[in-house]
Amino acid sequence: MNRDRGWIYIVLTLVGGIIGGALSNHLWGAASAAAAEKKVNTITAGSFVLTDANGVQRALLSIEPDEEVSLILNDMSGNERAELRAGRNGGASVGFFNEAGNRLVGVGATADGHSGLGIYGPDGKVVAGFSSIPGGGTGLTLYDPQTGLARLGLGSAPTGEPALLLLDKAGVNRVELSLTKEGKPGVAFANEKGKTFAGYPQVPPSN
Repeated sequence: MNRDRGWIYIVLTLVGGIIGGALSNHLWGAASAAAAEKKVNTITAGSFVLTDANGVQRALLSIEPDEEVSLILNDMSGNERAELRAGRNGGASVGFFNEAGNRLVGVGATADGHSGLGIYGPDGKVVAGFSSIPGGGTGLTLYDPQTGLARLGLGSAPTGEPALLLLDKAGVNRVELSLTKEGKPGVAFANEKGKTFAGYPQVPPSN
């Protein structure tokens, strides 16, 4: 299907990469400023482990081999339930997990300005995601909870052009409803291979 909507495909497929990305750097800057103002004593180490009275690890603050900084928080059974990560390139992310270790929520942003929020099912498969790209483009994607494939996409281009995509069980875009920046509506239909066979305004079938 080709109706000059390449931007929406970019927006709607960003979630997976964004959730492993980076939160805004001002959070870290503010924390450093607060510490300097209090003039606290500093302990330097490669990692810190916090254990409870039973010797169960409840928190780990460390620097990974790739120079990523991470803070891991565990429950009373030692299962990881929350994490905060900051990459050496300026990106960071926050994640929350269930007892089985599967991600339930992920929020992050990359150093180049991409950001996103992902919602996951109990098995760790993404079911919904919201993302944005530098310049103002945004997208909402809903996924099949069984297969993890995108089934619905709603997005807005940096220029304000909205579009709605409906995808089949194989993840193939079958219907697209959109508006141009001049306000002209359009709709397109595609077969199971993603080839356009009808549309309004009239468009030639895809090869």
